[in-house]
Amino acid sequence: MNETEEQQRCAYCHSNPRLLMSFEDDNGNGGADVYVDGRNLIVDVTDKDGIYINYCPKCGRKLLEDGE
Repeated sequence: MNETEEQQRCAYCHSNPRLLMSFEDDNGNGGADVYVDGRNLIVDVTDKDGIYINYCPKCGRKLLEDGE
């Protein structure tokens, strides 16, 4: 594979893992970090608010409510 000089010096795809970008919401209630790790793009999300759900997002099973 022929790589350009810039590609050969790229710190993101030649080191593991490497922070690509970081986000935080305006209220400080969460954010996300995006990493390159080999051939993987990793997103690490922090949600300090939380969102209540009634059903499993994978199988659709109804989740128990508090006290059930």
